[in-house]
Amino acid sequence: MRKGTIISLDELDQTGMIVDENEQEIPFHANPKGHNLKLNDNVIFEIALTISGLSAIITGL
Repeated sequence: MRKGTIISLDELDQTGMIVDENEQEIPFHANPKGHNLKLNDNVIFEIALTISGLSAIITGL
């Protein structure tokens, strides 16, 4: 599990960018069950290979 902070967010699509503890920016798409995500939320995520390439999969807040 990795930790990071949401630095950009499209609330409609629940997509955006996370910056992790190593200051790496990673694109994400929220779990369909979803969380009520907001900018600057601290999140827990995993990295997965998706159809769009490597993406963060948010697993918790």
